[in-house]
Amino acid sequence: MLAPVAARSALPLLLASALLGSVAARGDAQASRESARPAESIVVPRDGFEHPEMFASRRAEFLRRLGEGVAVFHAKPEYERNNDVEFLYRQDSDFYYLTGFEEPEAVAVLSSTGHGPAYTLFVRPRDPTQEIWNGFRWGAEGAKKTFRVDAAYVLDSLPSVMPRLLKDAPKLLYSSAGEPEFGGRLRDWARAAGVLGGSGEVGPSPAAPQADEGPTGSFGFESPVAITHEMRLILSAEEIARVQRAIDITELAHRATMRAAAPGLHEYDLEALQYYVYRVSGAERFGFPSIVGSGPNSVTLHYRDNNRRLGDGETMVVDIGAEYAMYTADVTRTIPVSGTFSPEQREVYQIIADAQDEAMKLMRPGHTIAESSKRAAEVVTAGLVRLGLLKGSVEENLASGAYRQFYMHGLSHWIGLDVHDPAPYTEADGSPRKFQPGMVLSNEPGIYIRSDIPGVDSKWHNIGVRLENDVLITRGDAVDMTARIPRSIADVEAEMRKPPITIGTGESGASIAEDLTPGAAVSVGRVPSPRSGKSKVAVGRVAAPDEGKAKVKASR
Repeated sequence: MLAPVAARSALPLLLASALLGSVAARGDAQASRESARPAESIVVPRDGFEHPEMFASRRAEFLRRLGEGVAVFHAKPEYERNNDVEFLYRQDSDFYYLTGFEEPEAVAVLSSTGHGPAYTLFVRPRDPTQEIWNGFRWGAEGAKKTFRVDAAYVLDSLPSVMPRLLKDAPKLLYSSAGEPEFGGRLRDWARAAGVLGGSGEVGPSPAAPQADEGPTGSFGFESPVAITHEMRLILSAEEIARVQRAIDITELAHRATMRAAAPGLHEYDLEALQYYVYRVSGAERFGFPSIVGSGPNSVTLHYRDNNRRLGDGETMVVDIGAEYAMYTADVTRTIPVSGTFSPEQREVYQIIADAQDEAMKLMRPGHTIAESSKRAAEVVTAGLVRLGLLKGSVEENLASGAYRQFYMHGLSHWIGLDVHDPAPYTEADGSPRKFQPGMVLSNEPGIYIRSDIPGVDSKWHNIGVRLENDVLITRGDAVDMTARIPRSIADVEAEMRKPPITIGTGESGASIAEDLTPGAAVSVGRVPSPRSGKSKVAVGRVAAPDEGKAKVKASR
């Protein structure tokens, strides 16, 4: 998934050693890539209550960076989709990062004043009726016991408890997570405690909160997210393991897509297949909605309608990412719908593969995204000049920015809890941020040849190619966390010739089998239609030999 141009499991010990440089120092790039992958058998903790010490250490670091003061974080609010229907809930990433708590409406208070508890959590009360309808709630007692909370209260206690927590605080920071009203109440409690916003100003009225939380936060309070965003930039070994697990699941979805794609299917057939693979492989949800753009849709950067019928001879950009334990993958592959790239498609594809390889050479400590982006642009521009799609010299096209009519987006963005993780791309002094071990970012050059670009031969029209890998910075060579997902022209075409993949249900599903396996497995891919000989998608359970039942097929 693209960044805008302006942005420009027990713990696996091998991951930690990769961060320390012991693997990369061997000088074996392939060994480095393989070593950085957590073992398939590792079960990565996926809920905050499974690993409370990780969140406790983050809170301690946050308070150290905060200095003396109080920071209040509100959980992400629930949003109504339409009458009596809410959008599926996902916790705010900063709130989760510090608490591991995934229920809505909660309020976390972190304090370094020494006048009260360091960590207070306000939560919804236990409610048998609500839990019958909507599921389990932790309640104050459960939250305190399970999430290492110093003090826990139900939400009704806020008016009596919050002023005590704020009293004599030298500064107060607030993150609303988009909640539209709580900031007004917090401001009243801050007044009662003799505390105002970080700037000393009361701020806007509760009826007009700031829509976007920036450096000045909401309701006039300074925002604490600058601290959390900086902390989130360097991933721990466990965080990297979570990202890797999301990538492993996304690998399955990409392989399933490659093996299923065929003229006559619809983009939404493959989108549904991807979401199915995510869920049966242990992912809670997608990290972002799938981009499955074929033909003319392959040149729309963030195309999401996914409703077009696939045509023979077209390219299809597949930009997808599963989310596992709140961390996301973001991997793009471009495939030929017919199974074989045309000569023109191969030319464009190889330019992007070369640009990606060249950019990755600069993804190491001491270098910056700006440097790797510049190198990718040089390779793309040289390729476009060689193909005759740009006139003049490479230097002239780079200087004028003419290449941007074909390659108009940035190369990289941070990856973690969010697909576009929000850490800044510059240092405090405004200089480009240099790579450090533990950063994870995308490497995604692309070429998009729209049919309305003047002077372009029609044989190039509607060829869109983007390749995106997720890269881990180490002390030596960067690690391609997506190395197992077919990328070369030969590997993509070979994958598309393979039979449907077999996916075991649950977390054991993160594996690929070349042949259908009897029992609790699911086949997803192309099978010939007896009537037409054309391909169609088959999704169903494979019958065990003693069941004597045929495989159930669902197809268009």
